[in-house]
Amino acid sequence: MFCLKQAAYVALLCMFVTFCCAGPASADGVDFGVDYTQDFLYNADGGLSRGGGAPGIINFNGAFKLDSNNVFYADALGTFGGSISDNVGDLQGVSNVAAYNTAKLYAAWYRHSFGTTGVSVRLGLQDYATLFNMLDPAQLFVNSSFGTDPTISQVAPSIFPVTALGAVARWQSASGFYALGGVYDGVPGEPGHPAGTHIALHSGDGAFSAVELGITGSDRQPYKLAIGGWYRSTDFADPIGRMRDGNNGFYAIGSMRVTRGNGAPATSFFLQLGQAQQDRNVVKSYIGAGMTLTGLVPGRPDDVLGLGVASAQVSSVFRRMTPASADAETVIELTYQTSIGKGFSLQPDVQYVIHPGASKRVDNALVVGLRVGWAWP
Repeated sequence: MFCLKQAAYVALLCMFVTFCCAGPASADGVDFGVDYTQDFLYNADGGLSRGGGAPGIINFNGAFKLDSNNVFYADALGTFGGSISDNVGDLQGVSNVAAYNTAKLYAAWYRHSFGTTGVSVRLGLQDYATLFNMLDPAQLFVNSSFGTDPTISQVAPSIFPVTALGAVARWQSASGFYALGGVYDGVPGEPGHPAGTHIALHSGDGAFSAVELGITGSDRQPYKLAIGGWYRSTDFADPIGRMRDGNNGFYAIGSMRVTRGNGAPATSFFLQLGQAQQDRNVVKSYIGAGMTLTGLVPGRPDDVLGLGVASAQVSSVFRRMTPASADAETVIELTYQTSIGKGFSLQPDVQYVIHPGASKRVDNALVVGLRVGWAWP
């Protein structure tokens, strides 16, 4: 076992030195960027109690390109502010940037591409959700389920805010077909120590394995259809305390842009489906769907309006153990992202949470808020 408690600060220093030496944000094979996201959310009605929170995240990332086939990437981040999930009592996470307050090295990996074969391999500390089960239109939304569906996130794989060592192979054809396969440490970080970066490899961690097959369209006609599955070999206690020696699930996702040009906004639709083993998980299945409209307002071609629904259905095991439980927690989210220049954006957001925590005893919650973003370059 080894730990990197000060790794985030070292990474920040290295990126700063690299940036000073390299000059511009992109020069001589070095790309450097900064992203900042700040949420201001308030539970205005229902849930467990009224109250607000302001979770945020700042991210420093650098890609170091040795040549067209070899890339090193590093990503350091800081998370801060408070979540309002304790006020809402929600199951799915009303903010996808809410996390324990800390600074850490989040990702550090090397990717090698095998020439024109379409095959590449990525090795190192990395986020499963940047490659698997990902749809571009769904990334607009603030609720966590639109990023990684809760049938997967409930088993705590290598995703925000704690990543793990992993190896991922990808094949991409010229016609748009692709295949992904990956294996990660089954227990990211060091349980009980959420602050800082910890790479702890224990014999009982097991592994989290994933595969995905899909097809993507062109830039002129973007679409994506994919199916995937995952298996976690780590021993764990199920909702009623029985020890289990494995867990698995599968998903299907799709998105398509249906209109563009001639004064009409770009309209995209997406669908997410997920399934996990009912006898050993809290969430047995998930369905998410939504649409985005880009350029709806004249003179604002980059503004995006989004409407999405995310529903997490709980298992019969959870319902037997939880008095007055509902079948599901369902979230309806309406959001609008507008650019205000020089990398800044504002995103008013409204979420209506039906049966927070999948409980009939908790009133439906109304969450209102604003997301502020800044990206450089």
